[in-house]
Amino acid sequence: MVVDASVAMTWAFEDESDAFTLGVLRQAQSQSIYVPALFWFEIGNGIVVAQRRGRLAETGRLRFEQLLDEIEIDTSPVEPPIVFGRVLALSHAHGLTAYDASYLELAMRLNARLATLDTALIEAAPRAGVRLFTISNGD
Repeated sequence: MVVDASVAMTWAFEDESDAFTLGVLRQAQSQSIYVPALFWFEIGNGIVVAQRRGRLAETGRLRFEQLLDEIEIDTSPVEPPIVFGRVLALSHAHGLTAYDASYLELAMRLNARLATLDTALIEAAPRAGVRLFTISNGD
């Protein structure tokens, strides 16, 4: 399963987690998940923004980082031929940012389900032949 930052960031906030995101977390705790290298920058930025807005205290940040550390996360490296080839092609074909297309490309390459809260990715995934993670297929 490929998990995007929109899902993972909810794990830092009790008021943002729901049945779907907690289902993704349960799955992630029992098997490896995959992310593009961009994921870590998105998570880092999400933490910075949440702390600046007073939504995430230092203890919450440390809990969230520990949670991420306990999950087996396989990070796909950034390779220019993938970015300038498949990622940009997917961006153009589906009206996605290159960031979002990187998750779609990784799911396609691995023939993996995609877990996302991003509306554009949810709409693009089936058109690209990518299965979305759902509670019914995740547990």
